[in-house]
Amino acid sequence: MYETIIYVKELKKYYPILGGVFKRKIAEVKAVDNVSFQIFKGECLGLVGESGCGKTTLGKTMIRLLDPTSGHIYFNLKDGTYKEAESLKQSIAESQKIGISSSQMNSMVDISKPKNACKRYSGRTLICSKSC
Repeated sequence: MYETIIYVKELKKYYPILGGVFKRKIAEVKAVDNVSFQIFKGECLGLVGESGCGKTTLGKTMIRLLDPTSGHIYFNLKDGTYKEAESLKQSIAESQKIGISSSQMNSMVDISKPKNACKRYSGRTLICSKSC
């Protein structure tokens, strides 16, 4: 099986358009909209497009120079890690529906094991180290 180096899933980066006296958001520019792809070990990726289509924004969002509006970016993904991350995310969403606190949820997840040693950033992106 191929080792996934980078897995980008449904990545979005929107910029607000502010207007009016109170500078409220009246619309948004969709610089990157629902982009998904995988890069496997030994592969290269070429990103080609017209001027202003979001190539640089995608790159900057992938390396977290810009915060994504939504979506996920996974680095050095081992077999099964993605499934574990998705099930953990689903468990957290379900726990929020039934009112389990984050401290109770943390006690349910054993983070002392390397396979669970992942970091969450801004609640949207899960980045795993090579030890996952």
